[in-house]
Amino acid sequence: MSDIDRVFDAHMALGLALDYPGGDWEKVVEAIGEADLVGNVRAHVDRFLEVATAWGPQRLREHYVRVFDNKRRCSLYVTYFDMGDTRRRGAALTTCADLYRAVGFAPPDHELPDYLPLLLQLSARSRDVLVSEVLGAMLPGIEVVRRALEAEASPYVHLLDAVRATLPSLTEDQRERVRTLIGQGPPSELVGLSDSPLPLFAKG
Repeated sequence: MSDIDRVFDAHMALGLALDYPGGDWEKVVEAIGEADLVGNVRAHVDRFLEVATAWGPQRLREHYVRVFDNKRRCSLYVTYFDMGDTRRRGAALTTCADLYRAVGFAPPDHELPDYLPLLLQLSARSRDVLVSEVLGAMLPGIEVVRRALEAEASPYVHLLDAVRATLPSLTEDQRERVRTLIGQGPPSELVGLSDSPLPLFAKG
């Protein structure tokens, strides 16, 4: 199996693990445990599974709601951190929806298209590196979530560590952006829409 195929397979496992642990959680755990994950990705996922198994589904569900649904800094809607509730985020969501279409899938009708678990699953299902490139452009938001989960002592931080292990390292500009977002929070309304919200993906 090639390295890129392993990335796609890891994205499917991580997309499933990061979604809400519903009634089929035991089957999801089994699938994640059997996934062909290697190196740091396998180690991070196993750390998560160790805690999740010890907690059991009900405690994990309660924790999931507490951190992801009730704490904005832990949101899995990853364009929120970089763009806040602004018109520019609306443009980013449109671009995300276009990304689904560009790789042959309909945008989700039950979630916003920047929901990280669905973007990871899109990467796996499409087997298209374009999705990984867009995820790379979203790294500052992903890193903000990772640090917030670390501060919450959440087992889900291990899954964000695994996601980071499948993507390029943060550039220095992205590191500076992370520091700004942590210090100032998401932006308020911006004037103008001249900047592309996700510069690595353009229609056409």
